[in-house]
Amino acid sequence: MPKTSTTKTVAASRRRSATGSGGSTPPRVSATKAEVVEILLETQKKLLEAETALGTRTRTISALEDELAAARAEADRAETDAYAAQVEIRILEGARDAAHARLAEARTEVLELTRVLARMQEHRDQDAARIAELSDRLTKAEGSGNSHLEMLQQELATARAKAGNLPDLEQTVARQTQQLATQAQEIVELSRLLSEAEARADDSDRAVHAAGTWLAPLLGPLLSHPSGAPFSEEEYTEYAARIVASGAFDPDWYNMTNPDVAESGSDPARHFLQYGLAEGRAPRDLRVPHQPPEAE
Repeated sequence: MPKTSTTKTVAASRRRSATGSGGSTPPRVSATKAEVVEILLETQKKLLEAETALGTRTRTISALEDELAAARAEADRAETDAYAAQVEIRILEGARDAAHARLAEARTEVLELTRVLARMQEHRDQDAARIAELSDRLTKAEGSGNSHLEMLQQELATARAKAGNLPDLEQTVARQTQQLATQAQEIVELSRLLSEAEARADDSDRAVHAAGTWLAPLLGPLLSHPSGAPFSEEEYTEYAARIVASGAFDPDWYNMTNPDVAESGSDPARHFLQYGLAEGRAPRDLRVPHQPPEAE
């Protein structure tokens, strides 16, 4: 039933109820309420159908959104695969270019090897010709050498006859060779001894020169002292202590190499200053390089 007719019927029923007596409700009013209930039920049914349709559409939209997300992911994967394919193409192109370069190099090497092989073939032909020439010359030499062979045999027999005293000559030569070897060894040994002596002499010269270098500052006042004017006890003591402290004078070595000083019991440093320096006695072993003590 249409909604407009139902509304008019309900309004008419209400007017009759308001103008009538206080009797019972007419049956027409009950029928109208039933229709209203039916309309409400139908409306609820349509509402449920609409909600069902809305849910279906919502699920459809969700499914479409899922499909869209899957399509986007697939598109991303396809884009990544396309980029990887481009990279692989570039790599393959580089490998192709490198292969072409190697092929060109190989062709060049083949050409060079071909030229080398041709030269080797040419040399082999030349060697074969040379061998053939030598073989021919050898054949000719063998033909002409038979007469020379007889002559050489005769000369050999004559030489053997003349060499009857060859063992004595060999013994004499052996003895002379042994003597020469012995003399050569003696010369080598003498040369070694001479070299060592020259080296020691050079070391002594350098040591004396060095000694003069480091003794001069220490003994300058002593050497410049007037002749015949002796030093005082304090001066002898000072210079003796100075040369010992500097390492320029070795008291133990001086006593060991000068037994007369050791036996006299004199102070070796003072003896060197008073007598040893003028007598040419060494203050220490001049073969050992002088190493001044480190300053404290």
